[in-house]
Amino acid sequence: MINPLIILKQTPKTFKEQEQILPLKIFLQKVFKHLSLKFKMVKVDKEKCIGCGLCVSISPDAFEMGEDGKAKVISQKDSPEVKEAVESCPGEAITL
Repeated sequence: MINPLIILKQTPKTFKEQEQILPLKIFLQKVFKHLSLKFKMVKVDKEKCIGCGLCVSISPDAFEMGEDGKAKVISQKDSPEVKEAVESCPGEAITL
């Protein structure tokens, strides 16, 4: 099986190689872009988090307060509540 990451890094040396590799490269780039958009990771930047707990009150299924008094992600659940928590964070510490 061909490793798709090798193909993305490969530079065609001849016109024939370019004809063969370029369509595959374009296809793989679209697939990886689609996957990265589909599987967004929720992250909390501990340095920006002010520990207010707003995210926990908005989306308790996805966030909880850690022992350090900062929010932490407990679930990568994709829901409207998580998006609301991201938008509502006063320290802008939560990202998708």
